Amino acid sequence: VIKIIDGDTFKLENNQTIRLASVNAPELKNCYGTESSQALRNLILNKRVTLLEPYADNYGRIIALVISNGKIINEVMVRNGFAKDTSDKFPATKAMQVAREYAQSKNLGIYSEKCSQVVPPNLGCLIKGNHHQADNSKIYSYPGCTNYNRTIVGLFEGDQWFCSEYEAKKAGYVKSGDCRSDFGKF
Repeated sequence: VIKIIDGDTFKLENNQTIRLASVNAPELKNCYGTESSQALRNLILNKRVTLLEPYADNYGRIIALVISNGKIINEVMVRNGFAKDTSDKFPATKAMQVAREYAQSKNLGIYSEKCSQVVPPNLGCLIKGNHHQADNSKIYSYPGCTNYNRTIVGLFEGDQWFCSEYEAKKAGYVKSGDCRSDFGKF
């Protein structure tokens, strides 16, 4: 491994880009992005890795389980809260699910209150904006919306808090379908 791009992507000596299968690390600009990238750097930079179950994606990257020093790096990243398990979209492994549950139960990394929030840091800004990366949709909700209390603001995924509907709309978010009134009129 000659270069770490972020917490789930790196380059090999032959300049091939590799992405960890079944995980999604925060972008560098998002909560825990820098820490995630540094963790992957510490685990594999300038080391030999083995790729298991590799396949190519639409961007020319190789997606694989990555082994280094007898450890599945994908699992290590999830277990320590440096990446989210996405094995529901890819071939699921029990180990990845267990790793995710461990990180969540210990509030590690992306699952800490710093990066996964239910309560706003500013009590005057109650609107939750969720950015769904799979389809790039942006939805906001507020107290009074049916799913508001179950909604988590994942700052590691680019979610954010807003102080007004105007702010949310200006940032490209659309009101959730489970909100029956305007904010402040519930």
